[in-house]
Amino acid sequence: MVLAYLATEYPDELETDFWRSYGCSWRDMPLWRAAVLASPLATRPECETCRAIDPQWWWRDPLFSVVAAVVGLKPEKQDGPQQVGHGRGRGAVPVSREQAERFLHAPRRPFEGEQKTSKK
Repeated sequence: MVLAYLATEYPDELETDFWRSYGCSWRDMPLWRAAVLASPLATRPECETCRAIDPQWWWRDPLFSVVAAVVGLKPEKQDGPQQVGHGRGRGAVPVSREQAERFLHAPRRPFEGEQKTSKK
C-alpha cells in the first residue's frame, strides 16, 4: 500500500531513492520486495521521497536536530487546524483533524462484492 501511494504521488522521488539506495528501479524487482524496500524511504530524511512528503523533513534529521538545539532553533508552529495528508493536488484536499476523525468514526458503507458478516 505504501508503494502504491508513493508510486502514484511521488514517482520521480521514489525512482531516485531506489536507484541511489538499491541500485535498480522498483519496477525491476518483485512487487512484494519493492513494497518492503519502499517503506523506509518515506521516513528517512536523507531520502528524496521523505523530503517530498514532509516539507519540514530537516527536523527529523539527527544532525540538524543537534545543531538546532545548540543554536536554539525550534520548529515553526502551524497556524490554524493541523492538516492531515500530504497530497500534491491530484484530487487531494487537506482536511482538519476534526474532519478526519468524523470521517473515520462514521458508519462504514460496504463496497461492491463485500460479504456481510454478522456481529455476535
